[in-house]
Amino acid sequence: MMKEMMMNKRRKKGRRKKRRRKQMKKPGKKSI
Repeated sequence: MMKEMMMNKRRKKGRRKKRRRKQMKKPGKKSI
């Protein structure tokens, strides 16, 4: 629970767009 709260706080503060890009790249929509 503490880890999730810390992760959530970090994501809100850092707002990393790299993670979103990785998730989009995972599906491989461009590949298909």
